[in-house]
Amino acid sequence: METLIAVMTCAAYRDRADAQRATWVKDIPAGQGYRFFVGQGGPAAADTIVLDVPDDYRHFTLKVQAMRRWAYDRGYEAVCKIDDDCYVRPERLLAAVPVGLDYVGRTRGPSGNKPARYNSGFCYWMSRRAIEALLDVPWDRDVAEDRWAANELRKQGIRATLDSRYVVSWSLRNSVRDEEGPCRDNDVIAACEFEPQMMRQVHDEFVNRRESEATNLRPCGADPCEEGVLS
Repeated sequence: METLIAVMTCAAYRDRADAQRATWVKDIPAGQGYRFFVGQGGPAAADTIVLDVPDDYRHFTLKVQAMRRWAYDRGYEAVCKIDDDCYVRPERLLAAVPVGLDYVGRTRGPSGNKPARYNSGFCYWMSRRAIEALLDVPWDRDVAEDRWAANELRKQGIRATLDSRYVVSWSLRNSVRDEEGPCRDNDVIAACEFEPQMMRQVHDEFVNRRESEATNLRPCGADPCEEGVLS
């Protein structure tokens, strides 16, 4: 199965993408397809596709749609969409490629007065069938690309499937469990909300420290009980 690891980033967060390149992206096996995706004016690099869409957040749904079109046109059978604040263990990710499932990730409840449960946008898989179902759907201006995609898929009979190995460490409201991110002694595939310095620390801990030495590294940010941090 031809799979693509698709990391969505932009000019404003180039430091995040560079932190990913310096950490877990280096561990992607040779021959495995991966690309960073940016919009117009975004930073070009050998591993980066510049899409013909705006690079700002308001048009992020269109950017992800353009990435899907790019992947579909090149024959990929499954795509894992990843945000640039996400730390991933690629060996675990590739061992978890969904077979016979169309839409897999960290499932959360409906939001925005829309009915569908959806997979959080930081890291989720879509099959070629799911991607094809979205390609020609008009955008309703929803800036939450994960919510938009799930609700459009629901109309076509495709619903979110939960894999609890994708986590948001700070989440107290919708997460399946509260983890510190991928560690040697757990099975977490990916966790999000890491700024570049913490991305490097988490990677260093995964690669170099024994389980007995592990600390409880968590994403940088405010106290999880503060307004706006829960997700």
